[in-house]
Amino acid sequence: MSRARWLAVPAVLLATWAYAQSAPPPPAPAGPHPFFAVHKVLTSPRCMNCHPQGDAPLQFDQSKPHAMGISRAIDDVGMSCATCHQVVQYDFPHAPPGAPNWHLPPEDMRMVFEGQTVQSLCEQLRDPAKNGGKTLDEVLHHVSHDPLVLWGWNPGPGRTTPPLSHDTFVGEMKRWVDMQGACPEDTRPFVPAPPMPIAAPAAETPAATDAPATDTPAADTPATDTPATDTPAAQP
Repeated sequence: MSRARWLAVPAVLLATWAYAQSAPPPPAPAGPHPFFAVHKVLTSPRCMNCHPQGDAPLQFDQSKPHAMGISRAIDDVGMSCATCHQVVQYDFPHAPPGAPNWHLPPEDMRMVFEGQTVQSLCEQLRDPAKNGGKTLDEVLHHVSHDPLVLWGWNPGPGRTTPPLSHDTFVGEMKRWVDMQGACPEDTRPFVPAPPMPIAAPAAETPAATDAPATDTPAADTPATDTPATDTPAAQP
C-alpha cells in the first residue's frame, strides 16, 4: 500500500465517525429499555459479589465481605482466588463455589457493579476504557459464553440464581447491543469513539547489496633507469 493511501485511512475513519454522529439514533425499544433487565442481573449477588466497590469480594445472598480477610492482597503472598475456588462446582452445601478462572477484575480495571445505577452501569459497560477493552459485540459474547458468567446460573446448593434465565438475560443484552449501547437516560445518541488512526508505515529503504568484489589488475608501469649524471662542482 502506498504512503498516500495509508495517510487517507484516518481521514476515512473520521469522516465515518462524523457521519455517525449526525445519523438518527436507533429506534426506541418496544416496552421497557433492555438495560433495566440487564441491571437487575448484574447487580444480583451471583454477579455483583465478584464486582465489589472495595478490594474484598462479597459472599452469600446477603453480599457480605469475604470471610478470612480475603482481598486482592492475597496475590502479594502468592495465592489467588483459585487456591480455594476450583474449576468445578461441587454439588453439596457450603462447598466453595467453583468455575474456571475464578478471579476478581484487575485492580486497574475494577468494573464495579455494586452500588451502580442503571445509567451509570450502562455507561460503564459500553466504554472500552472501563469494561476491559471490549466492544459491545465482545461484551455480548462474554456474557453469553464465559464459564465464570455461566456459573451464576448453576451456583450449587444454597445459592440463588439471577432473577432472569440466562437465555432471557442474553436476549436483553442483544437488544441493548442492537441499540448501539444506548442508555435509558442518554440525552443524545451515543456514538462510540472512532478507532485510533493507523500510523503510516515508515518509508522502506532498499537494503544495501553486497556487490561482488572485482579484481582490477594494477597497471604495470615499466620502471625506467635514469642514468646518473655527474654535475661538476662550482669553481670558486
